[in-house]
Amino acid sequence: MRIRNTILSGLLMLFTGLSAGSQTIDSTLFPYCRSLYIQGKLKEARDCYLIHDTNIYAIDAAARISRKLNERKEFKKLSKMLISKGHQSGISYKLYAELNADDPSKYIKIIRKGLKVFENDTTLLTDLANYYLTKKIFADALSTVNKLLVLKKDDKKSLYFAKGYAYQMLNDDENALVYYNKAIELDSGYYDPYFNIASVYYNQAVKLLDDAIYVKNDVKYRNLRVKGNEILAKAIPYLRKADSIKPDNLTVLNILKTIYYRLGYENEYQEISKRIDILHSE
Repeated sequence: MRIRNTILSGLLMLFTGLSAGSQTIDSTLFPYCRSLYIQGKLKEARDCYLIHDTNIYAIDAAARISRKLNERKEFKKLSKMLISKGHQSGISYKLYAELNADDPSKYIKIIRKGLKVFENDTTLLTDLANYYLTKKIFADALSTVNKLLVLKKDDKKSLYFAKGYAYQMLNDDENALVYYNKAIELDSGYYDPYFNIASVYYNQAVKLLDDAIYVKNDVKYRNLRVKGNEILAKAIPYLRKADSIKPDNLTVLNILKTIYYRLGYENEYQEISKRIDILHSE
């Protein structure tokens, strides 16, 4: 069985930016309005936020409350206010899209519409890249990440990781390793690329070892197994590094245990087995 690649924790939060799909009501800019909302006085809270209708976050909060009240007409009117002439910005389109996050096609349509107005808006491009990654549209994710790499001065490591992940999902392991390593060069304590590099090697090895099962020629069979085990061993230093960054992660420990057993590393196997047993007993 192959190990799974790292699941991008909170795919939509892969890059820095506002959280996509947030269903929270702002609590810092308008504390009194927030207090009304907490008390369950939803209509009063909405009217309170609308006093501040020059602020996109106030409009966003009012729209969310209207949706909660199931006032569809009011919700539609308020959500569209976010991209009116008085409020139009990249973030306005982002908030408008978030209000429609339950309709993926509408969500992406709004983001793309915003990018026609604000072509190089990194907030919108980030959302677009995350959308493509979530929907497994990896070729488009790559092109969007490449735009972000040109435009963004910060968060390069996450962008390199995303690029590596997209390449890996496109079965281009060579480029995947290049960009995972670029991410590590920027942050040697970045867990995800270490784990994913290990997964590249692990899955390559498993494929060779699986293929060997169906080879009848003894020499070819042995060669495939030797090569598979050599590649399997390449995963070890990356898993050890991942373990040092996030100690006692059972996923990493169990993969290491499997590799040690497979390669006949008896001492390492016994040591990792004890660690796993201790964690299970806690």
